[in-house]
Amino acid sequence: MQVHRHYSRAPVTEAIIDLKVTLPEGFSVDDLENIHAHISDRFPIKEQIHAGSLLFQSGPGLKP
Repeated sequence: MQVHRHYSRAPVTEAIIDLKVTLPEGFSVDDLENIHAHISDRFPIKEQIHAGSLLFQSGPGLKP
C-alpha cells in the first residue's frame, strides 16, 4: 500500500481541474453548476474561466 506524505509547507496551495467531457443530449451547463451545491463544503470556491483557441494552417488548397 502506498503511503501519502503530508508536507507541512507544501508548495501547491490550489489547483485547477480541467474536465473535458461529451455531455448527453439535453444536459446543460446549468446542470453542471447545480453539482456545486453538493460539493461546496469540500470545494467552497467556484470560479468560471472562459477560454478559447484558434488554429490557422495553410494547406494545399490555400495560397500563402
